[in-house]
Amino acid sequence: MSAETFESFKQDSQTAYATNLALVEDIPFEVALKSASDQFDKLVPTGTDTQGQSFFDVLETGSGKPVGYLWLGT
Repeated sequence: MSAETFESFKQDSQTAYATNLALVEDIPFEVALKSASDQFDKLVPTGTDTQGQSFFDVLETGSGKPVGYLWLGT
């Protein structure tokens, strides 16, 4: 995953998690987004260079079009 794609993945992931967190915890979205951002930064402090974490683009086989992301932690 490129650094540019990682930034998109990071933003999408934080927004999706914050949306769920706000709903489940019944807290304002802004509070949930801050929590999501803090947690992400703690888990992945150096982005794609974070030791023990691997990030991949998921591509459609025929076209090569991006269809998602994969994050694996070891």
